[in-house]
Amino acid sequence: MPQTRPPSRATISFMKGLLRALLFGAGLSFALIALVPIVFWLSPEIAPPAGRTWAVGASSAFALFASAMAIWKAKRLPASSWLVAIIGWIVGFNLAIFIVEIVFIALLSGR
Repeated sequence: MPQTRPPSRATISFMKGLLRALLFGAGLSFALIALVPIVFWLSPEIAPPAGRTWAVGASSAFALFASAMAIWKAKRLPASSWLVAIIGWIVGFNLAIFIVEIVFIALLSGR
């Protein structure tokens, strides 16, 4: 079995920078998702059925909490290169929307 070396400092720094960017992107995404109840209030014709409004509130509360936690954790990690930051923000933003969308649809479907 070949011996593996521990990761170098550059690799660890790169991964921490990528995690920081992913968390910042996800935090911004969650903050936007937390605004969903305001959208439903402004446009009631697209709001979910009256029996499922709790799902909107639960998703909004989760998104607001997740946003605060992601940004708080990201601020504690070291930054990396600008390229890693841009890619991480894009991926983190879209990944967070995808995950919350799946949970939101599952809550609204009533299954």
